[in-house]
Amino acid sequence: MKVFFTKLPRVTLLIILASLALALINATADEILWRGVYIREFSGSLFMGYLYPTFGFAIWHLAPQA
Repeated sequence: MKVFFTKLPRVTLLIILASLALALINATADEILWRGVYIREFSGSLFMGYLYPTFGFAIWHLAPQA
């Protein structure tokens, strides 16, 4: 965390805008994949439509924390 604060004064407007754009694209694609696609394509299946994407979403978001 110390490294983050030492580099904070060097952040430019371009870096902030690029980070915001990347976050918006990533978050939107993430929701479309894990909530939209599986639920729509497998709406008749409890496992493939709801449980699989729930576990996949959780595992997908645990990896960066490791």
